[in-house]
Amino acid sequence: AVVLAVCNLVPHLSTAAESTNEIPFKLYRGYAIVVRGSIGNLKNLNFLIDTGTVPSVLDRRIAQKLHLTGTTESLSVFTQRVDAERGIAPNVQLGPLHADALSVLIHDLSFAEEALGTRVDAVIGFDFLGQSAFTIDYVAKKITVGPLDASLVTIPYEAHPGYVVVEMQLKQKKLSLLVDTGASNLVLFDDAVR
Repeated sequence: AVVLAVCNLVPHLSTAAESTNEIPFKLYRGYAIVVRGSIGNLKNLNFLIDTGTVPSVLDRRIAQKLHLTGTTESLSVFTQRVDAERGIAPNVQLGPLHADALSVLIHDLSFAEEALGTRVDAVIGFDFLGQSAFTIDYVAKKITVGPLDASLVTIPYEAHPGYVVVEMQLKQKKLSLLVDTGASNLVLFDDAVR
């Protein structure tokens, strides 16, 4: 069984005590995790879980349904700058995880829908997910929120605001790997390959 476990990194969001701690998901293309959640008064939305995304991203059509308006800002994405609209998504709920207000980018996510063959209403990143310890079980297709099972094999990690890094050793060289559930393959940057 392949299991990903990450601990609490974002204390300012709350965990709803009355909800179950298991969130079932559908797996697309062998790696893309899609769960049901809600934002504002919109229920049964499809959330693509992507631990490498910060901030979370809301599809433009969902932002319009919620009457959200945002501000445009320039963001650095890898080696280029792109203009993006930022807004505040109200009352974001995913199983026991909840945020009264979540800062999000507003963007057309139709490219994700085309790639996966299912509707994607939001990409939920580590800015939201990191509020509590959680385990992703790819075999059982569920995310468990809360204390980690002590029987799991774990590896050390570095916690940063919005993301987690683990170390991998390859031919006596240490590489830092971003834990990214939204990636289908291991991606190495030029500096690491050299």
